[in-house]
Amino acid sequence: MTPQIDQSQLQRFVMAGQRLMYDKSTRQYFLNGLKREGDKTDILAQETVALLKMLDEKAKGKIPRQILPMVGVALLVEAAHFAAEAGIFVTEKENVAVAAKKALDLILKVFGSKQAPSPAQPAAQPPAA
Repeated sequence: MTPQIDQSQLQRFVMAGQRLMYDKSTRQYFLNGLKREGDKTDILAQETVALLKMLDEKAKGKIPRQILPMVGVALLVEAAHFAAEAGIFVTEKENVAVAAKKALDLILKVFGSKQAPSPAQPAAQPPAA
């Protein structure tokens, strides 16, 4: 059974991430990250996950792990708008989808998976005695 997602909690963390993105103290850091040379989908994914990590640190690890992917994707879409508004680069919808997939993979690497295993991936069984 999939746990229910608290929409107000999800919205609260997305808004906190947006505030962090646009805050005077972190805005330039984020802009510099987006200006790096390289594949823009990689950069967008990496900078979004870095922002998510900063947000989780500010929240003292209290962001529920099951909503991290959703918060991350919402912040990635905002980061794509941020990059376009700043004149850094414009990302097509298809590239945002590619960046979102890359970000999700990074989120799993950085934060680990705390979700229940899917039926296709049974939970690890303890070794036989």
